[in-house]
Amino acid sequence: MKLNPQIILGSLIVIIAILTLIVFTTANRPKSNLLLTASENKFKISFNIGANNQKYFSEVLEKFSLPTTVKSGFEFQLDATSSARLALITPAEAELNFSPNKIRYKGEISHELFPDELPIENLTFPKTTRLVVFAPNFKEFLNTKMNLPSELTTWINRTLINQGQYLVVGGQDSDFTIVFKSTNPDFESLKNLKQNGNSEPVYKEESEENITLHLLNLFADKDGKQPTLALFQIGQFIFLNSSQSAAQEMINAQKFPNLAIKFSALEKTKSASFAIYMDGSNDENFYNFILGRQKNYVNQLAKVKHFEFILKGKRFSGLINIE
Repeated sequence: MKLNPQIILGSLIVIIAILTLIVFTTANRPKSNLLLTASENKFKISFNIGANNQKYFSEVLEKFSLPTTVKSGFEFQLDATSSARLALITPAEAELNFSPNKIRYKGEISHELFPDELPIENLTFPKTTRLVVFAPNFKEFLNTKMNLPSELTTWINRTLINQGQYLVVGGQDSDFTIVFKSTNPDFESLKNLKQNGNSEPVYKEESEENITLHLLNLFADKDGKQPTLALFQIGQFIFLNSSQSAAQEMINAQKFPNLAIKFSALEKTKSASFAIYMDGSNDENFYNFILGRQKNYVNQLAKVKHFEFILKGKRFSGLINIE
């Protein structure tokens, strides 16, 4: 079964929200355990709360307007496709370690989602970056996220083949960039692209110093906006951007260090099968991007200042910093 990083990301967002709740409920305990189990399309997170924390736990449940039945476990449901994929990693158990406004966790899943660890490169991103996801491939994500002409889909499927890619989300409109390596990409063939059944040209080219920007006007989306896919190459990396403004921010981040950031945790990881690094945001567009239909978890996510999830084979670890 193919595993779509977008679906895994959505599923993990649910777990982020639950872990965020647990940070508050078990803050006085040095260690706790969390267990994720599955039954059909239902998932349950079980945890134990010491007697000395029961009063505090009740106060937190009241704060989050949650029923006291949460004490005996927390259930949630996903759509059939997401459920089938998330069920592959269950049962999963995590050891939780707490300090003020911070939780570190580590554990193991039952099956490998991705077969190999891949090297993580030392990249820079715009200061407006709020989310970086590292995964083997984002081909499916791009094909489902944007309304692409069939010939462009073919070009993407042929070009996004090297394993170990980055999804970068940020900016005022929560635009995204996919960064990947490619040997001799065929940008020339993009010049001949046409919209399906339309003779109008899709391609336009602009240059900035030694960087060539390849611009592709796409079909209007459901909101009537006509996005422009923008690609450029620096060294061995291709930057595929969901807008021209996102491309410009990414170019500036590569050229001007004062406009860029490096995720220190990303540098320290060195290699991973899958990883998420997220900084908190008050931007509604950002939550719309990462949550989709799962809007019930906005309140919990709004309390997350920083989140990390690193998967290496079957073993995972990470941390959550709370506002």
